[in-house]
Amino acid sequence: MTESTVVYSHEKKLQTIIHSNHHIRNLVRRNVHHFLSLREELLDNSIIQCLMASDDPQSPLIDTVRIEQLNARVTSDKIQLALCGENSSGKTAFLHAFLNIGKILPSGDGPVTARITKLTYAVPGEACIRIKKSLRNHTLIDDEINLSTYFSSEKPNWMGIGRALAKHVKRPEGIDEKSLEFAEWARSVVEIHIPSSTLALGVDVYDTPGFLSDDAPVLKEILHDLVELIHPTLVFMYANPSTDDATKGCFLAVKTALHDIDEMSIFFLNSKADLTRMPKFKQGMNENEFLTILADERIQRYKLLLDAPFLVNDKLEGLPISVDQCQCFDLCSVNSQSIKPHGPTMNEATIRRIIQFVANNDLAVAKRVCKLVLPAIDSFFDLLHITTHRTPEHLLQLYHDAQRWEKNYSEIYKSQTDQFLSDLFSKIFQQLNIESKSIVQLISSTRIPQNLIQLTVKTAVRLQVITPAVRETLRNFMNHVFEHISSHSGMIQDVVSNEILFGALRNQEISDFSALLLDGYAMKNTGATSILYIVNTISTPVLVCSRNIQQVGVEGETASRVFLEEIRQLPTVHDKNRPKQLNDQIYRYLSNIEMMLVEKKNEMQQAIELWRDQERAKLLSRIQAHYDAARPLLSLTQETHSLIEKHISHFIDIECQLCAAEDMAKMNGLIPEIRSGDSKSTMFSLFTAAWGDKKNLLVKKLSRSLPDQPIAAYYEAHYHRRVAKLCVPNIFHLSYLYEHRLDEQIFELWMIFLPIHCSLEQYLQELSGSIPIKTILKWLISIIHALVILHKNCLIHRNIVPSNIVITADNCAMLIDLGNWYDESDLSIRHDLSSTINGANEDIKGFGEIGQILNAFIEQDETISAIIGQFNELILICAQANYERPMTAEVVQQKLNFINDMF
Repeated sequence: MTESTVVYSHEKKLQTIIHSNHHIRNLVRRNVHHFLSLREELLDNSIIQCLMASDDPQSPLIDTVRIEQLNARVTSDKIQLALCGENSSGKTAFLHAFLNIGKILPSGDGPVTARITKLTYAVPGEACIRIKKSLRNHTLIDDEINLSTYFSSEKPNWMGIGRALAKHVKRPEGIDEKSLEFAEWARSVVEIHIPSSTLALGVDVYDTPGFLSDDAPVLKEILHDLVELIHPTLVFMYANPSTDDATKGCFLAVKTALHDIDEMSIFFLNSKADLTRMPKFKQGMNENEFLTILADERIQRYKLLLDAPFLVNDKLEGLPISVDQCQCFDLCSVNSQSIKPHGPTMNEATIRRIIQFVANNDLAVAKRVCKLVLPAIDSFFDLLHITTHRTPEHLLQLYHDAQRWEKNYSEIYKSQTDQFLSDLFSKIFQQLNIESKSIVQLISSTRIPQNLIQLTVKTAVRLQVITPAVRETLRNFMNHVFEHISSHSGMIQDVVSNEILFGALRNQEISDFSALLLDGYAMKNTGATSILYIVNTISTPVLVCSRNIQQVGVEGETASRVFLEEIRQLPTVHDKNRPKQLNDQIYRYLSNIEMMLVEKKNEMQQAIELWRDQERAKLLSRIQAHYDAARPLLSLTQETHSLIEKHISHFIDIECQLCAAEDMAKMNGLIPEIRSGDSKSTMFSLFTAAWGDKKNLLVKKLSRSLPDQPIAAYYEAHYHRRVAKLCVPNIFHLSYLYEHRLDEQIFELWMIFLPIHCSLEQYLQELSGSIPIKTILKWLISIIHALVILHKNCLIHRNIVPSNIVITADNCAMLIDLGNWYDESDLSIRHDLSSTINGANEDIKGFGEIGQILNAFIEQDETISAIIGQFNELILICAQANYERPMTAEVVQQKLNFINDMF
């Protein structure tokens, strides 16, 4: 492969990442606009206007101010990142390599620059330098400097650009760095508009001055302004993989400068990872050998990062244990770029990982918009469901059931949170005792201005003591909560068929940390509303209180003044007594923090109890409001009901596209690849696919286009999403949605499931013996339980056949719907229980036929012939179920359980 081909391949991969990012954001933005316009149409109806009053449970359909604000932020077509780090970390050299440009920015040992420099794309004829007054004031303070002449030849004159830039970015000589004149100069922003293949992809890069604790205050100010106003992803560069005191001091200084900004993302880049210093590296090794030693080097350097508490505790959730799970770390070496092909291979992979990380962070806002709009759409479907399927008596029963659920949960909340507080403060005091010495040593060995020592100590305590203690205690605490949920499954199932309780619990804006706690548990089933509510209401108050603890050390003005005065009275820097006396002062301050923590414990106890009382009152109020709002909906006029139905297809279309955007974001914008399968004569066809690191996925998509049903696949996906919300453990749920582009105007929707172990059809074909009746009963009880839940929620499967029963690796049975039927039924009503004359009997009939097939495989045993006889009798009745001879899933479930209990 030629060098130009390798470069093209690298740039093509970067382009794919960024274009996927833009595609996802455009998909979200377009559908949110569509949602907002539909909402306006609905509100033209006076009856719906009354129903959508701001205090009504369906208020998400009208409460769109925040949605509009966030959606405006999704429109950005730029990826923003900022390089920061200690002096001499290789930051400038990496920037030149990252942008594939010549050496235009000055570099060297120690502090070189003092201004923030923005690099952005321009075509050669429009290349220029612009000096703006500040990040907050975009007024030009000098005439624009034209750089187009430096790009008039085949090769750009990078040296000339560097000379033109030098006086604008190098620290001015002869000016006191603590002076107002220097501060005014440093606040100015240098914008460099130049051609660059990386910038052309839609990337803006900010270069920041090297950072130390004793730098001029203005350098902390401009870094703060950059993060607050631009929201870039910070790439923190450090040279020593062991994160020496210089690195820790730099990071501590950065976090102290940004102490009041919570939402920021940091990528840790270990620079100067020269190949020649890697013990196992040899010239001439092949690609696989090199990738093996590179992977090992990444593991070792990541372990060193995990040993640096200041860095690893930047976020409450911390960093993953394994480097393979971490998206915010890598290594690079500009010096190794000339060692081809391995140097460029390492650096290009790092650049792609950085771009992917930044792109994922940019999608965070788009995903937040989805989490606001999708519940609003669910509210619309709730409104339709209530008006179609409920009676006054049924609503009253749901109301009483919801109140009982709330009472039970309130008791659980109290028992769980009391133990949490005891464990949390025990851990904090233990951690403070262990880490005090290292905190004192680091701060006393770092040159920190007197007025920042107090804030630096507080930041150090937060990063090295409180954050890890809170994280460990909260994780252990939530494990206990999950164990309780698992052992009390009735709490979850009680919500499934109760739309009053479901609606009252649903509108939770779950915190990022709560979502992380739920990773791999409830988030696989989007309908685990009760789990979301439990985790959110328990973790949110303790998390808020924990963050309040992280602010400990911020005393009143008098205490701060006393501490500062004590620091000022210390001996001079050159006095041999100063280190000991400074240490003593820091130890005393740490003792004060410990006393304040004791007071915080009592405050937290009161705060959590208050939160519990408030949440209980709010939930009861929402239950009441949902019940009060539901009653008048039962008597809606046909005109209003028709108006609501008219919007169903539009809301389903938006719902599926937003879900597809969310899933594509989870997969880092990658495209699923079909590996095998072909179209069948059935309504849907099945294919196997890979998507990122997910292998052997099952893709369900329409076998052919249906001109008279343009969004048929979207209706089917909506059905799968409704089923997933029910959280039935023995139904094989939809995992992902993906919109595949066929041409500029036509898309097809792919419904994607996790790999299936074996269908019942395959199982029976490969079976050479018999099956114990106990196993058959276990399977059928699982399937009928799934049907009970579906029918209670006015859903019908309509294709209960052996190929739609999954036999898992642990020999359990699960219901799935692979769309393998032949008639071209109307998919907008296919799974509506009221759409078939036979109603639920259609599923019971299919269930009975499954039982008759399994009957032929029953292991014969004279001692249980009576049990087998009762089983056969029940299955026959099921197989004959129809409108005239109805049979309900609940009755079948009771009879099967009775037969099973006879053993």
